Amino acid sequence: ARRIGLITGSRETVPGRMRSEGFESALRGVGCFDPTLVREVGGFGFADGVKAARSLVEEAIDAVVGATDLLALSAMHAAS
Repeated sequence: ARRIGLITGSRETVPGRMRSEGFESALRGVGCFDPTLVREVGGFGFADGVKAARSLVEEAIDAVVGATDLLALSAMHAAS
């Protein structure tokens, strides 16, 4: 099973919406999109990303994508 999570900013912003839609489209294309593994954080901040990443780790994910560099770094921090 490929369980891939996403940490993204608010879908109310253009970048947040575009990145979320791109992620969803790509994973639907390979048959492994799971909306329960998407974490939308209020902003694009490090602390929000760490919290979201920790909740994804509890879901036994195989991988996580951070919609921004900072969110990706926060996921790496949470996993270490």
